[in-house]
Amino acid sequence: MKKLLFVILLVLSACVEQPVKNDPTVHKTQLELIPLTVGNTWTYVDKSTGKQVKSLVEKSQIIDGVEWFKYNEVGDSFWVRNRGLEQFEAIDFFNEDKIQSSIENEALVLTTLTTEYMTPGVIKATSKPCSIPLKVPAGEFNCHIIQFEFGNNQFSKNYYAKGVGLIKNEFKADNKYTEIELINYQLK
Repeated sequence: MKKLLFVILLVLSACVEQPVKNDPTVHKTQLELIPLTVGNTWTYVDKSTGKQVKSLVEKSQIIDGVEWFKYNEVGDSFWVRNRGLEQFEAIDFFNEDKIQSSIENEALVLTTLTTEYMTPGVIKATSKPCSIPLKVPAGEFNCHIIQFEFGNNQFSKNYYAKGVGLIKNEFKADNKYTEIELINYQLK
């Protein structure tokens, strides 16, 4: 029985996805979809305009003994926390500079632990591993796709590399399509 358990654990440990190239140094948040450390930055290029946009972890705040991070994602700010391969958002504090009270409403927004899940404002959220490594200007990465469907052919398709963060996003709303790709990132 111990031998069988060891073999199962060995097989499962071999399934952990890692970046293929441009591997960041061993990082305490290696398995998180978005490494949350104050000062982490990501720079993307908008493929239709050529303009650069940034995301960053601005600051953190302890609320009820839990560390939350203000994550600015290409202009919108969210208070989020990671728990392994899942990320939760304090949904009452969108674009707020500071959390003023206890967090009563949090929602699972990112996960690799299930294939379909519910999150506020989304008709359908799906999660699946990429079938092949994805190449973007910042390198080539094993990734995970998390897609949100909002109805009326509107969606956000997000490609995450564990321990790196968002490496590509495709977004369609109001008949407008945008696509951004990671060109560089700095993890503290």
